[in-house]
Amino acid sequence: MSYLNSSRIGAAVIVIGALGAGSGFAQGYRVGAASNAAAAAVIQQQQLQLNQQQMYNQGQAAIQGGTLGHVQSEQMLSTMSERNQAQLDAQTPHYATSPTTTGNLH
Repeated sequence: MSYLNSSRIGAAVIVIGALGAGSGFAQGYRVGAASNAAAAAVIQQQQLQLNQQQMYNQGQAAIQGGTLGHVQSEQMLSTMSERNQAQLDAQTPHYATSPTTTGNLH
């Protein structure tokens, strides 16, 4: 019987203690909720920065790809120009020159 009574007394003390500290629990909950909101804001900020970094990296990759394409295009045009010039040179008639026209006529 004394065991049953001490259990009831112990339970009553716990309930009274919890009721008395209720405002402390609520305040702790508010602080916890505020810290959770702050942590969520930090995570959101980090995610935003990560997204911006990825966009920057994609832009840099696009610029590099465009520059590489431009260089390749210039090389191709230069090669085509050289080929065209060689073809024109091959099609141009070349006349043999006589020694009298190339020498001094005095």
